[in-house]
Amino acid sequence: MQQFADKYHIEKQFIKLEALLSDEHVDAVYIATPHNTHFEIAKQALLHDKHVLIEKAIVVNRDELNELNNIVLVY
Repeated sequence: MQQFADKYHIEKQFIKLEALLSDEHVDAVYIATPHNTHFEIAKQALLHDKHVLIEKAIVVNRDELNELNNIVLVY
């Protein structure tokens, strides 16, 4: 990971999702993980008040989508 960061002049690297989501300089996250992980990552990001862009399929079922929408509406 350090070699990649050095090659592309990336100042910060995060090992843990919580560290990334807790960083006040991170405004948005792009989720390109396997589909079955989208919901949990998006939920955590939204609860940390981050903007979220997710590759399709956004989630794997309607209940997950409804829960994410409810989080957006509340916050």
